[in-house]
Amino acid sequence: MKYHYRLFLLTLALVWLLTGAFIAWQWAQEKHYKAAVLNARLQLNNERVLDSYTPGDSLPDEIYRLNLPTPGLRVTVVDTTGRVLFDNTPGPLPSANHLDRPEIAQALATGAGFDKRRSATTDSVYFYSATARGPLVARSAAHYDPSLSEMLAADQTLLWFMIGITVLVSVLGYIAMRQHRMTLAHAQDTRRVKRQLTLSINHELKTPVAATKLCLETLQQHPGLSEEQRNNLVDKALKQTDRLTALLADVATLNRLDDDNSSIECTNVSLAKVVRKAAQEYTGEQYIPIRLHLDNDMVISGNEALLLMIVRNLLSNANAYSEGTIIDIRLNRVPATGVPRLIVADNGRGVASEHLDRIFERFYRVDKGRSRAKGGTGLGLAIVKNAAAFHSGTVTASATVPSGLTVSITLPGRG
Repeated sequence: MKYHYRLFLLTLALVWLLTGAFIAWQWAQEKHYKAAVLNARLQLNNERVLDSYTPGDSLPDEIYRLNLPTPGLRVTVVDTTGRVLFDNTPGPLPSANHLDRPEIAQALATGAGFDKRRSATTDSVYFYSATARGPLVARSAAHYDPSLSEMLAADQTLLWFMIGITVLVSVLGYIAMRQHRMTLAHAQDTRRVKRQLTLSINHELKTPVAATKLCLETLQQHPGLSEEQRNNLVDKALKQTDRLTALLADVATLNRLDDDNSSIECTNVSLAKVVRKAAQEYTGEQYIPIRLHLDNDMVISGNEALLLMIVRNLLSNANAYSEGTIIDIRLNRVPATGVPRLIVADNGRGVASEHLDRIFERFYRVDKGRSRAKGGTGLGLAIVKNAAAFHSGTVTASATVPSGLTVSITLPGRG
């Protein structure tokens, strides 16, 4: 089990343990409070008994009516020796000495006492409350039937409220843990990608730097070269320098999209206008004709420079590597959602199916030697993918029927 799961389960166990302890404490406190309230009412009744009691006489009827959920009230009067002087239960007075009754003993010691127990006289459970005054002790007893038990029970509202809160906290904690885990995983993936990118950049820089150095060393070490040879070496060095400049520019664009794209300015952009502008600027050593099929009503919130880069890179990739005879650019909407969609398709040699899912990776090349010979940086399609993601879009590549490559990009626009 991973560390963050163990930490979450430990924290969750502590939360539930603390909640359980608090509920148990609060439960006991509430039951004690309700018992104290009932005892206070019976204590007041005992005071009335002591005020009203006269040996040999009965007590007023209101003594037995205390507005309790249990019917009737047992009232007993004993003296300080424990002898029963009065009891309202039918039959003869109890003969047993009552000094050993907990509530009686407590009342004689402190003035008042209460207890819940089974009566030895009636064999029923009662809640007893006793009050001592002078030579007498008055005791009121409420029959502990289900109605009184319910009255003295703790309110379950707090119990369910605390359980509900704890469940909610547990769920929120789990969600937070998963979010934290995803954030950590994303951060780790970002660091891994950056390490791979750094290694790839170092590898890619070696070729143009080494080629430029070789040309310059040749010029330095062979001053007697002909004008044509010197110009040829200078042209090669310039081409490698251009390739190096393009590579650094592409890396800077990717870093900008990865690290802080919130600073990239967005405006309302016409996609048809962007495609036409990119098509007009389009040039190449082997220029492949372009056919446009554009919906002119598509305007999204986005960055025009990045949208232009998407179209330029797709056109440059098709022109450099497809070996086709036509490039079709379509601008329409996804039928199911109405989201704007850009499709760039050629009828060239295409890409093998095992490469389709990877051609948008950084520095991934289907034919490494051929790509470097064409001067590619290996980042063009990666920029397309990241720029589309900046506009909340997705990129897919598929084979064109009967031959060629089709790249489809959804462009909902910047949220």
